[in-house]
Amino acid sequence: MTAQIIDPTGYDVPYATFTVEKTNVSHNTKTEWKLFRAHFEIDDAELRRYEVVIPGRDGKLDLSDALGGTYFENRNITMTFRCINYTSERFHLLASTIRNAIDGKNCRIVLSDDPAYYWSGRPQVEASWDGDKSDIVITTSVFPYK
Repeated sequence: MTAQIIDPTGYDVPYATFTVEKTNVSHNTKTEWKLFRAHFEIDDAELRRYEVVIPGRDGKLDLSDALGGTYFENRNITMTFRCINYTSERFHLLASTIRNAIDGKNCRIVLSDDPAYYWSGRPQVEASWDGDKSDIVITTSVFPYK
């Protein structure tokens, strides 16, 4: 029987699985790295507009539909994982392991909250150790659609 990872509030931990597309190796934030997600945010995708200014005309002329339709820019997914009661050495070793595994590599990201879909992008890993409450923040610029 495997131990269930519980966050300090007593609830089951939402997690993410990062699969490196080049090697097809998967990394699970819950089972492999023993992290719990403290914060999660998906930005809205911005509409890409093709607009031109025509002298003698009020406003801009929107050519988006004439040039193929509606398109969107990438969006960011930011996940903050809390590491509680880690020593400095253990925390930095974990951060280094995560960086080596996924930082800058094209990944498919599956969230436990939405397992039927995946996001595709290149994660960036930031780590900040602050004694009792240290964070690992993974920010990924992903395609606008799942």
